[in-house]
Amino acid sequence: MIRYFTARQLANRLEVNLARWKRWSRHFLPPDPLGGQQSGVTRHYHPDEAFKVRIGGILVGDLKFTLPQACVVLEALAEWMGTSGFVFLPQKAGPATGSSRFSIDILKGPDGRFGYRIEQRGQGGGIRDTLIGYGQDDPDQRLYGHVLNLTAIALDFCHRLDLPKDHFPALGS
Repeated sequence: MIRYFTARQLANRLEVNLARWKRWSRHFLPPDPLGGQQSGVTRHYHPDEAFKVRIGGILVGDLKFTLPQACVVLEALAEWMGTSGFVFLPQKAGPATGSSRFSIDILKGPDGRFGYRIEQRGQGGGIRDTLIGYGQDDPDQRLYGHVLNLTAIALDFCHRLDLPKDHFPALGS
């Protein structure tokens, strides 16, 4: 059974100001299909929606990206996150893919475009890099970068919301 959360529950559990959480939600998610801002209907967040807002909130609140920049980053990484197992599945995903640790370097080039280097560390010590967007040919063109430890963020997210981590294929059991 999928658990849905209200903005108040998420803000309390993730230790974020409620008004800030709602503002982030308006920027990072499409409009609520069950009601508008003034309809009086409380929005209920699927764990995937909450995780997306959480990542966006870290980009804006902790790494000091602007809201439009954070939206660009989330949009660029959405497909990769889906195929790499950072999506919530209602049934248990199983232990097969949860042996890697993922971190994302968000790189900004001289022209303001973003590129992403995703580092996957396996249990055996092997490292696999994936480049997305700007800088695929030469990642050293970046001016600066930020690092997200996506595995640690997802584990913390599951812990704070009492979600079993084995519902995220990237985390396994």
